[in-house]
Amino acid sequence: MVNPEIRSQKEIWGGRMSNGGIVAALIGLLGQSADLLVAGVGLIVGGEFFRGGKRSQLKAV
Repeated sequence: MVNPEIRSQKEIWGGRMSNGGIVAALIGLLGQSADLLVAGVGLIVGGEFFRGGKRSQLKAV
């Protein structure tokens, strides 16, 4: 026999996970996409800056 307290605990956790888990998953996805955007922008800006730096050095020489 399963202890009724354990079952109610599982139900409580199940309820928390369904609401909290969805919110956490959304926040996680938003966080990941934000990190990817920052990384992508950083790479683009870094690449342009690096190219620009090389160009200015070539011009200087």
